[in-house]
Amino acid sequence: YIASLSDMVLSIAAVGPSGLVTAYSTQQPYNTIAAPGGDPTDTSVAVPDVLSTLNDGTYGGMSGTSMASPAAAGRSREWTTNPRPGSGRG
Repeated sequence: YIASLSDMVLSIAAVGPSGLVTAYSTQQPYNTIAAPGGDPTDTSVAVPDVLSTLNDGTYGGMSGTSMASPAAAGRSREWTTNPRPGSGRG
Protein backbone atom coordinates (compact mmCIF):
# COMPACT_ATOMS: atom_id res chain seq x y z
CA TYR A 1 0.00 0.00 0.00
CA ILE A 2 1.37 3.39 -1.00
CA ALA A 3 -0.36 6.04 1.08
CA SER A 4 0.58 8.90 -1.25
CA LEU A 5 -1.52 7.35 -4.02
CA SER A 6 -4.61 8.24 -1.98
CA ASP A 7 -6.58 11.36 -2.94
CA MET A 8 -6.41 12.42 0.72
CA VAL A 9 -2.59 12.42 0.97
CA LEU A 10 -0.01 14.82 -0.44
CA SER A 11 3.40 13.44 -1.27
CA ILE A 12 5.93 16.27 -1.03
CA ALA A 13 9.32 16.34 -2.72
CA ALA A 14 12.02 18.87 -1.94
CA VAL A 15 13.86 20.63 -4.75
CA GLY A 16 17.10 22.55 -4.66
CA PRO A 17 17.93 25.89 -6.29
CA SER A 18 18.35 24.16 -9.66
CA GLY A 19 14.74 22.95 -9.53
CA LEU A 20 15.75 19.30 -9.41
CA VAL A 21 14.50 16.91 -6.73
CA THR A 22 17.21 16.61 -4.09
CA ALA A 23 19.03 13.39 -3.26
CA TYR A 24 17.57 13.32 0.28
CA SER A 25 13.98 13.69 -0.93
CA THR A 26 11.48 11.14 -2.17
CA GLN A 27 11.94 10.78 -5.91
CA GLN A 28 8.76 9.06 -7.04
CA PRO A 29 6.48 9.68 -10.03
CA TYR A 30 3.50 9.91 -7.68
CA ASN A 31 4.77 12.96 -5.76
CA THR A 32 1.94 15.47 -5.62
CA ILE A 33 4.00 18.63 -5.26
CA ALA A 34 7.59 19.80 -5.05
CA ALA A 35 8.70 22.82 -3.03
CA PRO A 36 12.02 24.51 -2.22
CA GLY A 37 13.90 22.52 0.39
CA GLY A 38 17.47 23.60 -0.21
CA ASP A 39 20.34 21.45 -1.37
CA PRO A 40 23.75 21.87 0.26
CA THR A 41 25.37 19.90 -2.57
CA ASP A 42 24.19 22.39 -5.24
CA THR A 43 27.26 24.49 -6.05
CA SER A 44 25.55 26.41 -8.85
CA VAL A 45 24.32 29.10 -6.44
CA ALA A 46 25.90 31.08 -3.61
CA VAL A 47 23.24 30.15 -1.02
CA PRO A 48 21.85 26.65 -1.65
CA ASP A 49 19.78 26.47 1.55
CA VAL A 50 16.43 27.86 2.66
CA LEU A 51 16.62 30.78 5.09
CA SER A 52 15.05 29.76 8.39
CA THR A 53 14.84 30.84 12.02
CA LEU A 54 17.36 28.96 14.18
CA ASN A 55 16.95 27.84 17.80
CA ASP A 56 18.94 30.82 19.10
CA GLY A 57 16.59 33.32 17.38
CA THR A 58 18.98 34.13 14.54
CA TYR A 59 18.57 33.21 10.88
CA GLY A 60 20.54 30.69 8.92
CA GLY A 61 20.39 28.32 6.00
CA MET A 62 18.82 24.90 6.40
CA SER A 63 18.00 22.05 4.03
CA GLY A 64 15.47 19.26 4.20
CA THR A 65 11.95 18.18 3.44
CA SER A 66 10.93 20.08 6.58
CA MET A 67 11.89 23.26 4.73
CA ALA A 68 9.67 22.27 1.78
CA SER A 69 6.60 21.39 3.84
CA PRO A 70 5.38 24.95 4.66
CA ALA A 71 5.41 25.99 0.99
CA ALA A 72 3.66 22.79 -0.01
CA ALA A 73 1.04 23.27 2.72
CA GLY A 74 0.35 26.79 1.47
CA ARG A 75 -0.11 25.57 -2.09
CA SER A 76 -2.39 22.75 -0.97
CA ARG A 77 -4.57 25.34 0.77
CA GLU A 78 -4.81 27.22 -2.52
CA TRP A 79 -5.94 23.97 -4.19
CA THR A 80 -8.85 23.66 -1.79
CA THR A 81 -10.06 27.20 -2.52
CA ASN A 82 -9.08 27.53 -6.18
CA PRO A 83 -8.42 24.10 -7.75
CA ARG A 84 -6.93 23.84 -11.20
CA PRO A 85 -9.36 22.42 -13.76
CA GLY A 86 -8.71 18.72 -14.26
CA SER A 87 -6.18 18.53 -11.43
CA GLY A 88 -8.20 16.03 -9.41
CA ARG A 89 -7.44 18.15 -6.34
CA GLY A 90 -9.70 20.41 -4.34
